[in-house]
Formats: sequence, structure tokens, C-alpha cells
Amino acid sequence: MRVTTVFPTGSAVLLTLAAALGNACEVTADVNGCAEACATREPACPTCPAVADEICIDDLCTGRGDDVCDLAGDVNIDRNLDGVTSLVVAVVDGRTLQCADLGDLRTQSDVLAGNALAVSGGSFHPDLSFGRVPEGAMLVAVDALDTNDNVIATGCVTVDAAGASVDVGVVEVAP
Repeated sequence: MRVTTVFPTGSAVLLTLAAALGNACEVTADVNGCAEACATREPACPTCPAVADEICIDDLCTGRGDDVCDLAGDVNIDRNLDGVTSLVVAVVDGRTLQCADLGDLRTQSDVLAGNALAVSGGSFHPDLSFGRVPEGAMLVAVDALDTNDNVIATGCVTVDAAGASVDVGVVEVAP
């Protein structure tokens, strides 16, 4: 019988168990804190990220807050990049993550708004709606997918969602 217990990274329990058990047992650290346990909605489409009903703050699942701010902006895909057929957009809570922390947006936790968009013709895509989110620090991230749904380029900007709407400017997407 195999039992796996997941503890938050840096947890005193995790560090004590790891020291005591050595190689006798597998002790797994959850690099996302509680993110795996927080409630999410089913993705709206096969390549859409799952939107969180709760987000992980200080290793506790916390309500996401009321959606009050519409985020919109432009996406500019690197002109030298060929084969982009769709974009995955995710607005991620920015209190505990930075753009460099993000992976494949389709599996990212703490997503407050997300969508997938088919694109064709040109590298500049203006006036896109990124979603409605609670007020606060946000990361607006974009993954560019090829025909096989592989991520071939990414982009991310930070924004403070405040008021009824915010223009996030241009998200530059590059390999």
C-alpha cells in the first residue's frame, strides 16, 4: 500500500518528516501551497484554463472576491514566429506569483479569468477582453499555441485591477 501526503513547501512538518524518514519514504512538497486543493470551475473549452472559485493565499484556500474590474488590452505576437493558431489567456492573482513563476496556462492555478482565442492573419491583435476580475494585483498572461496545441511562445504583464475597467496595454508574446 502506498500513502502520499502533501505538505506546503517550507512546512515545519515537511522538513521534520523529510529529516526523520530520509530515503525510507516519499515525502512530497506541494510547490503551489494549497493551490491543488482550492475549488475551481470546469474549463470553458478544451484549451481554456480552469477558473478558480478559491485561490491559495498563505497556504489557505481563500474566496476569490467579487469580479468588479474588466481588463482589456492588445496582444503582439513576435513577428518572426510562425504557426500560431490560438492564444490562451489567463488573468492570475498576482499576490503570490510573478510572471516568471507561470507555466502552461491551461494547468495554472489561481486563475481568476481565462479564455482561448483562435487567431489568424498578422501578429497584432487589438482590443481583446481579458476578463472581469476582483480588484488587486494581477498577472495577465498569454500562451501562443500551434496547430498541435503546444505552447510555442508566452507573454505576461502585471497590472493593478482597480475601478470598473483597466487597459493593460500590450502583452508582448515571444518564444
